[in-house]
Amino acid sequence: VPFRATMVSGTALLVGSTAVLYLFLDFGLNVSDRLLVLFHTVLASIWAAISLFVTGDLHLGLEGKLCVDEHEQNPLEMALMGYMAGFFIYDLALCVKKGSSFAWYMHGCSSLVVYIAGAFFNWAQRFGARFVAYEWSSIFYLLSGKDYINKKKSPIKFKIVRVLFAVVFFVVRFIYGIPLSYAFQTRLFTHLHEDDCARKEVSVGIAIVNTLFALLNLYWGVLIVLSVISKKDQNDGNQMGDTAKKND
Repeated sequence: VPFRATMVSGTALLVGSTAVLYLFLDFGLNVSDRLLVLFHTVLASIWAAISLFVTGDLHLGLEGKLCVDEHEQNPLEMALMGYMAGFFIYDLALCVKKGSSFAWYMHGCSSLVVYIAGAFFNWAQRFGARFVAYEWSSIFYLLSGKDYINKKKSPIKFKIVRVLFAVVFFVVRFIYGIPLSYAFQTRLFTHLHEDDCARKEVSVGIAIVNTLFALLNLYWGVLIVLSVISKKDQNDGNQMGDTAKKND
């Protein structure tokens, strides 16, 4: 019990401090939101990669409950869940700042619920840590923005980064992400009545959200294909607040 209490207290501190830090840097010091999101994306990607390397487990097996016993908890993954929950509190504030589309609000709210469930209720921590790998593709998406590459002055560099984004997106979110989601939902519904660390309606709700995430990725995948075909960026409904001006 003392160990569990210490872990929960530490995780709560990490959630709060992460949210406050990002909010202060953006709204207090006016640090570029694109820079903050890029920093988060790189940090989360490295964290997820280390977690995968340390455990050596892609977590695609279809057996086992989603509730994690105390002795099975991985401090690295639990901390990652706490950090991600804190970031998505800031992410929702960012959605308000940018006037984002409904899809981005759904993305932020559902992510926050998933990471809080993993951080504080020992539910699906390992799956949550692996879904963070989705951030790998976001690195190249952000780097292709106007703040980092002028596509008129460096068209070849821009095309290389966009191709890397498309390739990593489809590998991580489809080739790995679809089997990962299938394993997650199979285990969720197989052990729905045994997993007592989370309410059943919450678990089913998250399964629905996971399906919506897959559809959201499909939507983004279509935008990527259209941008390649038309050689023109498609509007993803999430323009960054401090980069909305035409600066190319």
